[in-house]
Amino acid sequence: MNIAAFEDKLLHSSGQNFDELALELFRWQAANNPVYREYLGLLDVSPINVDSVEEIPMLPVEAFTLRDVKTGSWKEETTFLSSGTTGTVPARHAVRSIGWYHQIAQRC
Repeated sequence: MNIAAFEDKLLHSSGQNFDELALELFRWQAANNPVYREYLGLLDVSPINVDSVEEIPMLPVEAFTLRDVKTGSWKEETTFLSSGTTGTVPARHAVRSIGWYHQIAQRC
């Protein structure tokens, strides 16, 4: 998957092809994100057998407190932290491009 092309596809999507885009992104993440791939292995989920958005396993928030959840090698522009609960480690969400984050948030 070419990330720039996929980002462009997301920005120009009418939303009617949401399921198709979500499944494409799921399969790419399953193949290229080591944390997510490990999680799917623990669940014994094969991406080939996932046929609908409802079947896509969601990575638990605890994964974001224990590991760096990133696909590929890049330096984040910023990191969002959860508020956490008293005495717990906050979840971390690395953001590769704050500009892209703002663009897609406004588009949604």
